[in-house]
Parts: sequence; structure tokens; C-alpha cells
Amino acid sequence: MGEESLNILHARDISPSGLGVHVPHGFGPSDLGSVLDLIVTLPGGRSFMAKGVVRHREHVDFSNLFGVEFTELKPVHREEIRRFIGRLASLEGRTSSGDDP
Repeated sequence: MGEESLNILHARDISPSGLGVHVPHGFGPSDLGSVLDLIVTLPGGRSFMAKGVVRHREHVDFSNLFGVEFTELKPVHREEIRRFIGRLASLEGRTSSGDDP
């Protein structure tokens, strides 16, 4: 959520320190450094609030991407992100080794 906007976006990646998202529109020069209020929903979990700042932007293969650094994130939510990443890594390890997920 920005000052005058609300977008539902899908993350390209996530870490305990931030996330990368695809955006359906272009970037203006003021996007870098913009402060955002975020509602994060991890698969199988409840939504939670966070604050972030836009640190990176790029245009790749007809897609606009930007990276957001979390500036305010409760420790419990940071831990939820770590557990989510751990579950994904576990699934990827089983898939890449030929085991059934």
C-alpha cells in the first residue's frame, strides 16, 4: 500500500530481510526509497503487517520487478518467514533428489 494506492502483488522471492515482487505497471523516479505499508500472506498462514522501503527496481523480460527491504517486521513474523523458507528448501531438496514430495 502506498500513499494513494493499494496493489495486490505476488512475491517473486522472500527472505527475513525483504521481498521481491512483480508489478503490473512501470516505475517512476520516486519509487526508489518509497515507504510502503505491506500486508504479507504466506501460503497456509495468516496475513500480517509490515513496513518496507523500495531499495531496488529493474525491468526483466517484459516484467517490472522491485525489491523491498523490511523496515518494521515483528520478530514472530520474521520467524514465520524463516520457517516458510525452510519448508520450501525441504520440498526442493526432496524434488531435486528424485523423491516424491
